[in-house]
Amino acid sequence: MIIQLQPAISTSEKEAIVTKMKSLEYKTTEVKTHKNNYLVGIGKKEFDIRQLGHMKGIADIHRVSDDYKLVSRKWKVGRTHVDLGDGVVIVYHGGTLLY
Repeated sequence: MIIQLQPAISTSEKEAIVTKMKSLEYKTTEVKTHKNNYLVGIGKKEFDIRQLGHMKGIADIHRVSDDYKLVSRKWKVGRTHVDLGDGVVIVYHGGTLLY
């Protein structure tokens, strides 16, 4: 699931959202883009997203069924680069790993 946060979200509102997601057995990762901030929730438990959608600080919420949500081309424009150090970089390009 991808949660778009409101631009003026408070720290306590964000913490409340993360706490609620943890209670639903979802791991969260914060993603900041040049336009918005998001929380990406990864988990398998089914629940009604309205349990989160009404919370303060949430601008929009989407259920995502794609594998690899954090690198999916559906949700980002550029390729994902993972720098392992020592000149080793892994690039994920829409289902293909390029070394």
